[in-house]
Amino acid sequence: MKKLFKDITKIDILAPPKSYIDELLGSVCHHLGFVFATVIVVDEQGQGRMFASHNLPNNYMNIVNRAAPVLSSPSGEAVRTGNIVVEYNPLAEKRLKPWWDIIRQNDIATIAWVPLLNEGRAFGTFNIYLSRVRKITQKELETLEQLGVIISIAMASNHYLSRLNSKTRELELEVARRKQAEKATREGERFLTSILTSIQDGLCVLDDQFNIIRVNNTVERLYSGGMPVIGEKCYRVFNGRDDVCDRCPAYRTLMTGESDQEVISTRNELGEVVRWSEIYSFPFIEIFTGNISGVTMYIRDVTEKRRIEQEMSRFEMLNLIEEMAAGIGHELRNPMTTVRGFLQLLGGKMECVRFKNYFNVMIDELDRANTIISKFLSLSKNGITEFNIINLNSVINYIYPLIVADAMSQDKHVEARLKEVPDLPMDENEIRQLLLNLVRNGLEAMEPGGLLTISTSASGDEVLMSVTDQGQGIVPEVLEKIGTPFYSTKDNGTGLGLALCYSIAARHNAVIKIDTDVRGSTFTVCFGAGIG
Repeated sequence: MKKLFKDITKIDILAPPKSYIDELLGSVCHHLGFVFATVIVVDEQGQGRMFASHNLPNNYMNIVNRAAPVLSSPSGEAVRTGNIVVEYNPLAEKRLKPWWDIIRQNDIATIAWVPLLNEGRAFGTFNIYLSRVRKITQKELETLEQLGVIISIAMASNHYLSRLNSKTRELELEVARRKQAEKATREGERFLTSILTSIQDGLCVLDDQFNIIRVNNTVERLYSGGMPVIGEKCYRVFNGRDDVCDRCPAYRTLMTGESDQEVISTRNELGEVVRWSEIYSFPFIEIFTGNISGVTMYIRDVTEKRRIEQEMSRFEMLNLIEEMAAGIGHELRNPMTTVRGFLQLLGGKMECVRFKNYFNVMIDELDRANTIISKFLSLSKNGITEFNIINLNSVINYIYPLIVADAMSQDKHVEARLKEVPDLPMDENEIRQLLLNLVRNGLEAMEPGGLLTISTSASGDEVLMSVTDQGQGIVPEVLEKIGTPFYSTKDNGTGLGLALCYSIAARHNAVIKIDTDVRGSTFTVCFGAGIG
């Protein structure tokens, strides 16, 4: 694959895009062993227009378009899904029936359709053909994906490259006119800057020593902190490190000469993850020497995407636990009840009186196990949830005296800051359980004398209920697992308390958000938020 990409770097990138892509297709066929290749742009009616080709049989495209709309073929599947489609037996693929004659005439045995993407939408395909059946390897599929990106960029940049070629010819013809040349150069720089500025994701260019030589506004806004970044080491600017970051895709690209990708977290001085970035690195290759002189990095903030994935993963786990609870909870409780009854019976018999202490210990352990099973069963959504239109503040006020008494017994304080909120459909008993679990966790996190605050508010279409403690905060390692059933940091904890909270929140179309630092933690239940 290195020879292929090295060969591609020798193609004149300033040539017209069609000529550039024609040559690129020739290199692909030569290095990967394909018979011919095409680049097809598909319009909304499903008709294909050839943009470039290599070694194409005579009248092939006219026959293809007359037979049927391209969108009815596997090519259309690639356009719709954005995924590569491979057919190893085209004469058995019914969607290719209109083209069987031309496929048979040209002995085509393997076809691959690679989608060409622009702004997340496919506008055509890059097609390759073989006259024999040959398995296309995963490595080759990845290479075809990268080639699809190169072709997409070349086609999307058609207008801009034409202007650039025109400007280059002007400069060559009028090199003596310094003033005009300088003006053209300034215009070219402004044009490039406007392109970089228009890209909403981060774009960064590094030399082979990891020095930043160019960035766009997004990188400066997210990482510079108001300080200049040009000439600085990327790992120092992005992560505050003195050496190359772990799993750095730019490092791998410099070592291998191949494009790479990685998802990397950015942490603050407390070790908390503040951002997740999806980073793509592409080798910056010298045209004349073919050597890698740097890396272009494309940086996309995927923090919100990761949050949603974590929420979905947590909900999937809760669903699994709920199904388990419904299926085995009662089956465990019934034999335990029988065992407990026989232990009580035996404990009352004279001949077993010397074992009474043992019986009591076993009964206590059975009762403890029964308590855990009760919590486990409460996760099941098979239970009856009675929704009524009630006010969140009234639920809090009803159990507030109990919360205050619990806090006073621990020499701690509680304060309620309730704002006017609209009524919501909710199960009052479940919301009480949710609040009590959050409050007791908050009280346990604080030293004597600490203050726990319960607050409510309305924000747009959401109603918020927050519980804030003055504990030591939650370390990042624990924060990532919080709410996972059976995960607990307490010596005698079951790990079901917060799992129950997440389960109740899900049944009320709510999500739980956590804000934590060394001054304490805030658990906020957002009713009406959903997962998005």
